Amino acid sequence: MIFELAQDFHDCVAAMPREHPKHRMLELLEEAVRRDIHFIARHPTTLFQCMWNTCWWYDCPKAEKHYLEPEDGWPEAPPWEQPGPKLCELLADWRDKKEMTRPKFLWIRSLRPPSQPLAAGIWRSFNGHKDTVNCIAYSPDGRRIVTCAADRTIRVWHAYTGAELACIHGHTGEVTCVCFSPDGQRILSAAEDGTARVWDAESGSELLRLTGGEYFVSCALFAESGDAIVTAHYDPYFRSIRIWNANTGEQRTCLCHEADLYAAGYLAVSPDGDLVASCHCRSGEVKLWDCRHAVEVRCFQGHAAAVTSVSFSRDGRFIVSGAMDGSIKMWNQSNGEQVKGLHCQGLIVRVVGCSPDGRLVAAGLQDGTVCIWNTADCTEFEIHGYDHYPDGSTESRHGTVVLSPDGRRVALTGRDYSVVEWQVERPSPLPRRREPSDLVRGVSFSSDDRYLSVSLSGRFLDKPGEVWDVRLGIPCGNRAGFMDAEWKVPHLRNRRLVTFNHDKLDIRHIVYRSDLTEWGERPDVLFAAALDTEIVIESVIESMKKGEAVAWFPAVAEKLQASLEDLTLIGFWRSELHILFIEGISENHS
Repeated sequence: MIFELAQDFHDCVAAMPREHPKHRMLELLEEAVRRDIHFIARHPTTLFQCMWNTCWWYDCPKAEKHYLEPEDGWPEAPPWEQPGPKLCELLADWRDKKEMTRPKFLWIRSLRPPSQPLAAGIWRSFNGHKDTVNCIAYSPDGRRIVTCAADRTIRVWHAYTGAELACIHGHTGEVTCVCFSPDGQRILSAAEDGTARVWDAESGSELLRLTGGEYFVSCALFAESGDAIVTAHYDPYFRSIRIWNANTGEQRTCLCHEADLYAAGYLAVSPDGDLVASCHCRSGEVKLWDCRHAVEVRCFQGHAAAVTSVSFSRDGRFIVSGAMDGSIKMWNQSNGEQVKGLHCQGLIVRVVGCSPDGRLVAAGLQDGTVCIWNTADCTEFEIHGYDHYPDGSTESRHGTVVLSPDGRRVALTGRDYSVVEWQVERPSPLPRRREPSDLVRGVSFSSDDRYLSVSLSGRFLDKPGEVWDVRLGIPCGNRAGFMDAEWKVPHLRNRRLVTFNHDKLDIRHIVYRSDLTEWGERPDVLFAAALDTEIVIESVIESMKKGEAVAWFPAVAEKLQASLEDLTLIGFWRSELHILFIEGISENHS
């Protein structure tokens, strides 16, 4: 249902004249639906909740206190000061009507705006994998996206609505690379089970299996003609690049490669299929190979550190490479000369990709941002991306950053086993949400539940904690300024469960859904030893009396604290702080 709604929004936006006074509002509503589309698909009753927590904060007057003004000032008035129809008014009217038809309906209201506001450039996300997503690829017509992950699956998605079209099983090891054939009818994958496999893109049936040793295949690519496949094999004893007949599976050529080929981005095939470019992670070189004669043609030198990714331009004239020294270089394929270069502020370049017209280069950086480089005029800008991952690390892994066939969107792996698609356009200065000044180590309520003490774990052990106003959701000083305040001892020890007894609602605990597979029970409390076959990262409130979930929240609130008097929940993830209120029980926080 929600995927059809997303399509309806898209059709309405396309049909409505841009000069219509509500065109912009409809665009923002469409974006809000796309953001949480998979969460809403799992929990349809949360549609209003998700729209409120995203849309209401976009232009309501209260948002001003939560955001820092951009360094260069506002290019135009912020949304809450602009004239015209307001999203917050639309949502407030929706809320009034829901409360009239369903008094005391239960939902979770965020007392803080989203970290990425609407209009920040997020196009959509694809959620469904149970582990780290390793590779992303668009179909040639841009209508589908294929992904693979450490959960050993390959998933095909509708590129606009985000609906999952297929989930392909078969590999017995982590799937490291995936791509479409040039005609879009086949899917090629590589995995740690030592095989590369060809699948029917419609039915998901296995068409071909390529085996080249016991150790894993890190990369597999189609030649532009579709009749050849190139694979990279990570073997501690014999590192190799192999060329195969894409129709029969017969091995044509085997090239010995000195350096390890760790990830999908370490290999690229020229459009005509005659040449292969590979990264040399030790010497900082890019090597060009003749596939037909199995010889090295050329060596590109210039990076000062290990090369992490390589890509051909669509016409095959240029090669783009990124390295750990933060440099991106464009080379002339025919003579080996460097044509252009860019340095990304000393950050490690993890992966690079070219747009089909060769005009844009997308580079995934160490801090999770994506640098978009316009090679025509040598200008660049950054897309924020995600800055931390499920294991808490702040560095992005080897992955894939890929531009859509029309060059208007860029897809990259997200922090929560998802793929996030961003619009490729120079972003306007965006407000930055106020956050704790360092990683959050713990939180505790004041005795009257009005304030929250936030303990920080930075480089300095004596760094003072911060105090936040719970109702306003903003910082109000450090702990030194609240010497007379009394603080409750945090009662939470298990990061996935918290007892929550309230005289108006029989809620006993909150579950942090993760890699859980079955239910268990203790005499004193129902607990989730495991959940189901699908890994879902979300916060769930469950009723002990009814034995069922009564509310959900899509944020990764890994550690939770609860105000028993106020129905307020505090969750944090590294330096992000979530303040949530259970609506439908109390008249507080209005």
